[in-house]
Amino acid sequence: MKVIDFSNRFMVLYEQEKVKLPFHINLLDIVGVNEPKHSRILMKLFSYKTPDGEYVLLKSFFRYIVAKHKRQWNIDVVCPVISAEQANIDMWVRESSKYSVIFENKIHNADDQPNQIARYIEKSLEAKFTEVQIYVLYLTRDGSKQPSENTWQNEDGDDYSEDFADRYLNISWRRDIQPWLLDELTKCLPKDNYLQQTMEQYIDHLNGMFNLRKTEKSMNDTLQAVWRKRGCNF
Repeated sequence: MKVIDFSNRFMVLYEQEKVKLPFHINLLDIVGVNEPKHSRILMKLFSYKTPDGEYVLLKSFFRYIVAKHKRQWNIDVVCPVISAEQANIDMWVRESSKYSVIFENKIHNADDQPNQIARYIEKSLEAKFTEVQIYVLYLTRDGSKQPSENTWQNEDGDDYSEDFADRYLNISWRRDIQPWLLDELTKCLPKDNYLQQTMEQYIDHLNGMFNLRKTEKSMNDTLQAVWRKRGCNF
């Protein structure tokens, strides 16, 4: 009963604090964004080309994560194929005879399927990429979720995790993707109104997910203080 009582009082406080917030609207908050939609948004951003045909955002993203995580990856973006949900891969970026980058999206902590990463690696092998040309990015909410052991294993029990130790990264939307997007928006490159508006909306949506909106800081501080003291009267 104490837990239920605290929960009820906490929700009352939440509603009281929420009423104090200034008006705010974000279309992504309204329509809802599940894992496939996050993948498609990222795919569309990566697909942006400048008038001279340069994939500036995709190039920037790879430079950013390779430098931040201190990897020596050979990903030279020239004319990539970028897809979402093809061959059941959340997002797949590849260039023939050059590289294949597998994105497995777990922003909402979906469970790993048995043999999942192994299957995607083998899809890349079937597409004529060699192992050293294949990279795996495991996209988590905050970096805390790790892939299960059996997701690296194929149906025959072969395990790819050791072979891909240097070509695998666990990157997070909170610590990697959101800061990268914010950095790109701050540069105002490229100068495209629709693209910038989309990036602004998406960054704001992510900020809402991670309690980073400045307008909500006071409310979040109040709720977190109460949560830390849970069980006390308020």
